[in-house]
Amino acid sequence: MKKIYGIIGTDVNGGMFNADFTGRARRDSQGNMIHSDVSLKYCFRRTWALKDGLDSVLAYTKYDKDLNPTTLEDNFKFKFPKIGKTKQDVREQLLTYKDVRNFGMAFAIAKNNISLTGTVQIGWGININGNEIERSIQILSPYASGKGKGQTTLGTQYIVDNALFVAPLIINFTEDYKEKDYKDFVETSKRAVTETQSRSMIGCNSAFSCFVELKNEVIPTDLLSSRVKLEDGNQLIFDFEGVELKSVELFANIYKYDVKIINSNIDIEVKNLF
Repeated sequence: MKKIYGIIGTDVNGGMFNADFTGRARRDSQGNMIHSDVSLKYCFRRTWALKDGLDSVLAYTKYDKDLNPTTLEDNFKFKFPKIGKTKQDVREQLLTYKDVRNFGMAFAIAKNNISLTGTVQIGWGININGNEIERSIQILSPYASGKGKGQTTLGTQYIVDNALFVAPLIINFTEDYKEKDYKDFVETSKRAVTETQSRSMIGCNSAFSCFVELKNEVIPTDLLSSRVKLEDGNQLIFDFEGVELKSVELFANIYKYDVKIINSNIDIEVKNLF
């Protein structure tokens, strides 16, 4: 089966792509800024939901008439009022969702315990920009704290000054994952973060997407992502030394980055991300 290795880059300039439970930037044990695979998958799901409708994604927050978040079963019945009689029926129903076909799903409803392994596996993104400045902003409430009293501080918002996150991924094609699914994933990767503009994510944008097919090799998933370097603030270097490439699709924000490719055994065209 076909196997694709990939890298997705995310720009953060005065925003917060993935906060921890304290509201601050998520970090690893070494203190490096990181983001989880979940934050990137959310951007894909939101983009699909807006483009193709809420019934195209399953693991996405929906609300009932009282504006309460719905359950997994409610989400499923939003599209399928009747759950399939057999596990195979349910499996076929699950595979109609874009996020399930790409990322997999653990489904345990009505005696149906089904686990679908995701075709697309995304790793954690790490900041390759040496600048890891995090700023705090005090937010003032527009209301008085009580009658005759003044305004109070509502809380603190944290933003990242300037970061470039690089996340590895691997796509293992299966019988259920078609070429059209792959092409849709590639297209969505080019704009998913940019189109997810919540309050905290203003300032977060898609920076680049790279998809690589090798000739005969199997390599560690993070090997390619570890070879992406950022120099002088805007020079993005992709080093393919020692990797036998069969094909490469590379999209980047060419208005911001000067992309340089070195040690490649094939010619690679850099296409504009937008």
